Amino acid sequence: KLGIHGEFQRVLVENGLVGIIAYLYIWYKSWTRTKIVSFEAQKNGLINKEQLNFLLYSIFLTFAFYVGTEASSTRSFLLLVIISLLPDYLNYNFSRIKKN
Repeated sequence: KLGIHGEFQRVLVENGLVGIIAYLYIWYKSWTRTKIVSFEAQKNGLINKEQLNFLLYSIFLTFAFYVGTEASSTRSFLLLVIISLLPDYLNYNFSRIKKN
Protein backbone atom coordinates (compact mmCIF):
# COMPACT_ATOMS: atom_id res chain seq x y z
CA LYS A 1 0.00 0.00 0.00
CA LEU A 2 1.40 3.37 -1.00
CA GLY A 3 0.81 6.49 1.00
CA ILE A 4 2.28 9.78 1.99
CA HIS A 5 5.46 9.40 3.99
CA GLY A 6 5.90 12.39 6.23
CA GLU A 7 3.64 14.69 8.13
CA PHE A 8 4.74 17.80 6.27
CA GLN A 9 3.53 16.30 2.98
CA ARG A 10 0.31 15.05 4.56
CA VAL A 11 -0.48 18.48 5.99
CA LEU A 12 0.21 20.09 2.63
CA VAL A 13 -1.99 17.62 0.74
CA GLU A 14 -4.87 17.58 3.23
CA ASN A 15 -4.88 21.23 4.32
CA GLY A 16 -3.25 23.07 1.45
CA LEU A 17 -0.92 26.01 1.59
CA VAL A 18 -2.72 27.66 4.51
CA GLY A 19 -2.45 24.47 6.56
CA ILE A 20 1.26 23.96 5.94
CA ILE A 21 1.98 27.62 6.73
CA ALA A 22 0.08 27.34 10.03
CA TYR A 23 1.82 24.05 10.82
CA LEU A 24 5.28 25.45 10.10
CA TYR A 25 4.45 28.61 12.05
CA ILE A 26 3.97 26.50 15.19
CA TRP A 27 7.42 24.95 14.65
CA TYR A 28 8.95 28.38 13.99
CA LYS A 29 7.43 30.00 17.09
CA SER A 30 8.50 27.10 19.26
CA TRP A 31 12.05 27.34 17.87
CA THR A 32 12.27 31.08 18.52
CA ARG A 33 10.72 30.86 22.00
CA THR A 34 13.01 27.95 22.93
CA LYS A 35 16.02 29.97 21.77
CA ILE A 36 14.95 32.94 23.90
CA VAL A 37 14.45 30.77 26.99
CA SER A 38 17.75 28.96 26.36
CA PHE A 39 19.70 32.18 25.82
CA GLU A 40 18.25 33.54 29.06
CA ALA A 41 19.33 30.36 30.87
CA GLN A 42 22.80 30.70 29.37
CA LYS A 43 22.98 34.34 30.44
CA ASN A 44 22.07 33.29 33.99
CA GLY A 45 24.77 30.60 33.99
CA LEU A 46 22.36 27.64 34.06
CA ILE A 47 23.69 26.14 30.82
CA ASN A 48 26.72 26.75 28.63
CA LYS A 49 26.86 27.35 24.88
CA GLU A 50 27.46 23.69 24.01
CA GLN A 51 24.47 22.60 26.08
CA LEU A 52 22.34 25.30 24.47
CA ASN A 53 23.26 24.15 20.97
CA PHE A 54 22.73 20.51 21.85
CA LEU A 55 19.34 21.26 23.36
CA LEU A 56 18.13 23.17 20.32
CA TYR A 57 19.44 20.96 17.57
CA SER A 58 18.98 17.54 19.16
CA ILE A 59 15.31 18.10 19.90
CA PHE A 60 14.21 20.06 16.86
CA LEU A 61 16.22 18.22 14.21
CA THR A 62 15.29 14.83 15.61
CA PHE A 63 11.59 15.66 15.75
CA ALA A 64 11.60 17.34 12.33
CA PHE A 65 13.37 14.38 10.73
CA TYR A 66 10.97 11.90 12.33
CA VAL A 67 7.88 13.92 11.44
CA GLY A 68 9.19 14.50 7.93
CA THR A 69 9.86 10.86 7.18
CA GLU A 70 8.04 8.33 9.35
CA ALA A 71 5.46 9.78 11.70
CA SER A 72 1.77 9.00 11.42
CA SER A 73 -0.81 11.68 12.09
CA THR A 74 -1.34 10.71 15.75
CA ARG A 75 2.37 10.58 16.55
CA SER A 76 2.94 13.82 14.67
CA PHE A 77 0.18 15.51 16.63
CA LEU A 78 1.76 14.42 19.91
CA LEU A 79 5.17 15.68 18.77
CA LEU A 80 3.59 18.98 17.73
CA VAL A 81 2.09 19.32 21.21
CA ILE A 82 5.47 18.53 22.81
CA ILE A 83 7.27 21.01 20.53
CA SER A 84 4.75 23.75 21.24
CA LEU A 85 4.97 23.22 25.02
CA LEU A 86 8.77 22.85 25.09
CA PRO A 87 9.59 26.55 25.72
CA ASP A 88 7.19 26.72 28.66
CA TYR A 89 8.53 23.46 30.08
CA LEU A 90 12.13 24.65 29.82
CA ASN A 91 11.26 28.04 31.29
CA TYR A 92 9.55 26.39 34.26
CA ASN A 93 12.48 24.04 34.94
CA PHE A 94 15.13 26.73 34.49
CA SER A 95 13.24 28.99 36.91
CA ARG A 96 13.11 26.16 39.48
CA ILE A 97 16.85 25.60 39.13
CA LYS A 98 17.52 29.32 39.44
CA LYS A 99 15.54 29.55 42.72
CA ASN A 100 17.60 26.75 44.30
